[in-house]
Amino acid sequence: MFRDAFAHRRCLLPANGFYEWRGNLRKRPFWLTPGEGAALFFAAIWEAYPVQGHTYLSVAVVTQAAATQRRPLILDAQGQKDWLAADTA
Repeated sequence: MFRDAFAHRRCLLPANGFYEWRGNLRKRPFWLTPGEGAALFFAAIWEAYPVQGHTYLSVAVVTQAAATQRRPLILDAQGQKDWLAADTA
């Protein structure tokens, strides 16, 4: 399903943070951010879906296993270059 997108339609999704749910009995959202004015870049893939003369674009964030749950795959500057490089597919 995503094989072609992973090979040919990679992108970066900029964000200023994301929520991680914590707690055992009662889950609570915690906002994780790199700090004021800084940005995170998530690895993502995209797809275009033609429907009745229109093209709809869709994006999916790539996740990684974390200590207790999944979280976005956050890329540093070198990771961003590697993710977008055509020869790393």
